[in-house]
Amino acid sequence: MTVRYLNLYFTQILKFGPVQLCLLNAVCRLFIAGFVWATRPLASLLGRCNLAIVFHLGSAIFTLGIYGGHAYEPGMWAACASYFLRYACLHARDPLLYAITMDVVPPNQRSRWAALNSLRTLSFSASAVLGGYLADLHGYVFSFDITVIALLASTVTILPAWLYFPRSEGAVAATVADCGASPATASSCATTTAPSSVAPLFGDQTRSLSLLADLHGPAAETSAEEVTGAKA
Repeated sequence: MTVRYLNLYFTQILKFGPVQLCLLNAVCRLFIAGFVWATRPLASLLGRCNLAIVFHLGSAIFTLGIYGGHAYEPGMWAACASYFLRYACLHARDPLLYAITMDVVPPNQRSRWAALNSLRTLSFSASAVLGGYLADLHGYVFSFDITVIALLASTVTILPAWLYFPRSEGAVAATVADCGASPATASSCATTTAPSSVAPLFGDQTRSLSLLADLHGPAAETSAEEVTGAKA
């Protein structure tokens, strides 16, 4: 809602000049790339949905850190650090949510859902209009408050995925990787060693083989097809 007005906040409230603003955004993009790369292992350790929720809540907390949330006046360095972490959390969260979506929907509908994700661009434009209206009426801080409230409230929409994808999902993926020699062996090992709380992830042979193909690469895809054909 107010993403487009963060730069105005830095220039008009924190008195950033053009060079400082350009440096802020250039460093921010580099920080996002490093942050996303560095946090990749956490998805297999914590589970994708758990990590997505952490990043989502982090984006709300660090949005507060940019302007203080009426509790304090952040210094320049604190505001810049919060700015970096806010965007890093959001950019690290989105691929996790996209991967979860593609796992849940039927394979023949994935292109449809991928296209539906593009509607977020439209929502950004529409919410920017509302954010600008609120900023004109009540100032930037009020519009940032609404953004934080919206981020916190929208956490509810992620909870169904949190219930569907158990917290030990990451441990199961590691178990499958360790079992490893062939897709058939790993699939059997994952099914027998996985905790009962994660049984829904391996209740479907096709989904198990698909996961194994992701873990073991192109060679596993060929072997997975052979296993499926043999069972047929």
